Amino acid sequence: MSQQQNILATNTSQKQDNVPEEIQQALDQGKPVFMMCPPNFYAIPKADPSAGHANDFAIKGYEEFKKSPNAFIHKAEKQWNNLKQTFVSLGITVCEIAAAPYCCDLVFTADSSLSLVQKKDRYYPDKSITILSHFSNEQRQAEINIASSIIDNFIPNRSIVTSYFRFEGAGDNVYDPFRDIFWSGYTAQAGKLHTASGRSDLRAHTVLSSLSGIKVVSLPVQRPFFHVDTSLAPLSYGHVLFHKHGIKPEGLKTFMKNAFAKHGMPVKEYLIPVSREDAQNLACNVVCFDKTVIVPKCSSALKKKIEKAGYDVAEVDLSCFIASGGAAHCLINDINMQRINGGHIKKTQYAWGLAICSR
Repeated sequence: MSQQQNILATNTSQKQDNVPEEIQQALDQGKPVFMMCPPNFYAIPKADPSAGHANDFAIKGYEEFKKSPNAFIHKAEKQWNNLKQTFVSLGITVCEIAAAPYCCDLVFTADSSLSLVQKKDRYYPDKSITILSHFSNEQRQAEINIASSIIDNFIPNRSIVTSYFRFEGAGDNVYDPFRDIFWSGYTAQAGKLHTASGRSDLRAHTVLSSLSGIKVVSLPVQRPFFHVDTSLAPLSYGHVLFHKHGIKPEGLKTFMKNAFAKHGMPVKEYLIPVSREDAQNLACNVVCFDKTVIVPKCSSALKKKIEKAGYDVAEVDLSCFIASGGAAHCLINDINMQRINGGHIKKTQYAWGLAICSR
C-alpha cells in the first residue's frame, strides 16, 4: 500500500439535498460560509481519570460550570447568539447546524475539519477539498461525521479526505490569505494523554501541503496553548496578532522569518504583540473579516494596537467558551474558505491599500 493510501481515505459525493438559497448563493459567489453550532448541549466535562482535563483552561472552567450547569449554558447561548449576530451584521453567511446531545464540544466547529476552495486560473487548477480531523481527544470523533455530512449535503463534488495522522482542522491550521500559507501547530506527543500540550502530529502537515499545494509553516505549540489559533492570528492586511509564549522557543525564528523577514515587512509595523493576560483570555482567537477584527473581550491597550494598525474592533463576550479553551475562531468553520493564489501581498492594488490602511 502506498503512503498516500496509508494516509488518506477519500469520498467524493455527487448528492445534494436542498440547500438554503442564502448559503448556496454565498457558495457560488466565493463568499465565507461560517458553519456554527449552538451550545444547546455544550458542557465542560470533568477531568478524565487518566488524561486529566482536555486543556488547562478547562481546569477552572469546569469548576465554574459545575456550580450551575443550566445557568452556565443559558449564558453561553446568549454569548453565542451575540457572536452570530455580529457575523450576520457584517454580511457573513452563517450555516447553523443542529447541536447533538452526545457532542458537548460540537460548538467548536473549527476543530472538526478544514476546507479550502481554489479557483482555476492560468497557474492553478480548480480544486475544492475538505480534510476531516483525526482528534487526539477520541471522544470528539463523532463530530467528524457531522461535519462530513454537512459538506456532503451542501457541496456536491467536494473531495472529502480523512487524515491518518492526528490533525485538528482549522483550529490547528490557520490559513493566512495575505501570505498564502498555513500556520500549523503540532506537538511531539499527539494523543489522548497529552491533549493539554498540543493536538496535531507534525506528519499531518506534509499531507496538508500535498493536498492543498500551499506552504505549511510548522510551529510547535506550547502549553497551555494547545492549538495554534489560541496564540496566533493573521489579519487581512498582513498584520499578525501573536503571543510569543504560545509557541516553543525553537519555533519563534521560523515564525518571524515566514511572517516578516521573508517579505521585507517591518516587524514593528506588522507584529501586534499580545500580552500574557490577554492571551490567557484568548485574545488571539479572533475572526478577521476585511477590516473588522471580531475579538473576545480584551484590554484597552490591545484594542488600541489593533485599531492603530487600521482595523475596526468588534468585542464580544465569550467567557463561557474561553472557560473551555475556545473563543471566536474556534466557534466558526468557513466551509467555503477561498485560497488567494500567491497571497494578497503580491497584488499591487491590495498592497497599495495596505500602505494606506497601515498609516
